[in-house]
Amino acid sequence: MNVSPIRLAVADSPRAALDERILRRLEQRGLVRPYLIREPDFSGIAAADFDALFVPELRTPSLRRLARRVHPEMPILLGSAPLPRLRRRLLRCVDLLFYASDAARTERLRCGIEPKRLFFLPPHVIDPASLEEQRIRERRAGELRASLGIPDEERVLLFAGEFVEENAPGILLESFLFRLRERELPNWTLALAGSGPLEKELRELAGTSPHVCFLPPGEEPAVLRRLGELVVLPSKTERTGIRAAAVTEAMAASRPVLVTENAGAALSLIRPGENGWSVDSAHPELWFDYIRTVSGEQLHRMGKAAYRAASAWNSDAAAASIELALKANPDFFPENGG
Repeated sequence: MNVSPIRLAVADSPRAALDERILRRLEQRGLVRPYLIREPDFSGIAAADFDALFVPELRTPSLRRLARRVHPEMPILLGSAPLPRLRRRLLRCVDLLFYASDAARTERLRCGIEPKRLFFLPPHVIDPASLEEQRIRERRAGELRASLGIPDEERVLLFAGEFVEENAPGILLESFLFRLRERELPNWTLALAGSGPLEKELRELAGTSPHVCFLPPGEEPAVLRRLGELVVLPSKTERTGIRAAAVTEAMAASRPVLVTENAGAALSLIRPGENGWSVDSAHPELWFDYIRTVSGEQLHRMGKAAYRAASAWNSDAAAASIELALKANPDFFPENGG
């Protein structure tokens, strides 16, 4: 028997969107036919036209009104964004919920959501670059490294992000300089890429150290991530989505990562000593303990493992997760699909 595609309405709001790469993969896979409905056209979403509704999150009033209006006429799937502080009656409008990490799953369980209604969905997707694109970026990173005068035997620790308190670049630099003075980090250079209110302070703190360099603006992020052997993201607080994206993009560039517990959902990808390390944001004096004796060969192996882990968060896997959730309830299928 031929199975008709599930007609999935996807509510698109400027503050809450589903990556369109996932929508394209759903279309290509054939089981689900997604229809992107952009705000303010939500009034056109009706059970007569669709089999189910995907709502990325319920933080905006328009999305909450939409969920209340269409339930229980059609099943509602809620994306993997953190849950806002909602009344339980609003969560009862949702049939299936996605989560992006073990912590998020626990959060949903504490809200009274049954385990059978929970499914994993990456908070964002990483579709690895082609081999040719990777070669081009690696070559450009090598050229950039040479232009900065970094010796071949030197290993580079890369920080790429805004120079703001939340990202802790000052704490990172202070800890790095201290370890240099103690002769505990031979042949390491800290490269800082970014801008922000702390830039002047950071430059003054670095002084004339030959082991600290500031990268010129305008370079492609995918190239910057390949400049160093290790990417460090020592965030003091978790900013939903941003930390996870930065971590997985670094790992997709075949670079191991050194992060704090505030790396968000990406923490679930990190295997200590295998593709990176997670450290305590409250104890920067310990941040570099892991890399004092690490070899270049080990970092290279860890980079390959990081690439494999990040590659699992691709658009095809995300599309498959949505399909799995839909297939969990046969009522989501059109009648002729059985």
